[in-house]
Amino acid sequence: MVCHSEEFVLSVLLERDYFARLSDFMIEQMLSLDANDFSRLIRSIDSLEGGSPSTRNPGDFRENGQLKGYGHFHYMKEDWAATNLAVISGQPIMQSLDATIDHIAGKIVATGGDFEAALEQKLRKFSRRTRSASGDWVLYRDGPNGREYLAINPHVEPGSEEEQALSRLLDRIAAGECEPAAKF
Repeated sequence: MVCHSEEFVLSVLLERDYFARLSDFMIEQMLSLDANDFSRLIRSIDSLEGGSPSTRNPGDFRENGQLKGYGHFHYMKEDWAATNLAVISGQPIMQSLDATIDHIAGKIVATGGDFEAALEQKLRKFSRRTRSASGDWVLYRDGPNGREYLAINPHVEPGSEEEQALSRLLDRIAAGECEPAAKF
């Protein structure tokens, strides 16, 4: 649920030096974020712009990959812990944290053995993941005036249909063909 007005979001964005480098598509996405996720996203972009990204260092996608020509960095949505726990457990990232925990517990119980040791192993794996790549992507391309922020998107697997769809979307945004519902 969005807990702020469109005017508030736009006033915050207009104060940023990078406002002109935000795609209309991304601005529309930002308008749909709740207040907590919006503030996390703004802090992540501000940190990157200031030279000290708050999450994993930004990077370009592989030269031979589907997202060639684009880069990304991470920002932590409010549900980043639940999402990352689901990923390491091979569960759908959109399911509830409770469902993921139930799955993990059921799997540990079904295998038998030392429940505490198995749970500790799962927690170590989760801890390693949270120190590396956590959160959703902020996708950009390098433009003549610096990074042009195009969209926010959940992680996609390399070679997947989702990656191909994301590539097509980014190409349309970069070409100015992706018009948002409202013009800013």
